[in-house]
Amino acid sequence: MSVNNLELKYKIVPTSIAVIPECEPIYSELTTFIDIDDEADGPFIVIRQELDGGTQKIRFDIDEWPLIQKAINRMMRNCEKLKW
Repeated sequence: MSVNNLELKYKIVPTSIAVIPECEPIYSELTTFIDIDDEADGPFIVIRQELDGGTQKIRFDIDEWPLIQKAINRMMRNCEKLKW
């Protein structure tokens, strides 16, 4: 295919991963999607779940992810300490 006499080349870009309990279908409310999105200002990550007929989303810029990940890992260790 060409546009304005330029030959277009295509690539495959995976933009979504679904995390699903093994016993659940992909459309389960327990499914968590991790997506790459871009609104013309650069890519960012969206974590979303479809719950009670609506979509809940959390968005992370690439630069903020290392600190978010560090904070989540810290809180996960704190949760482990609180288990009975």
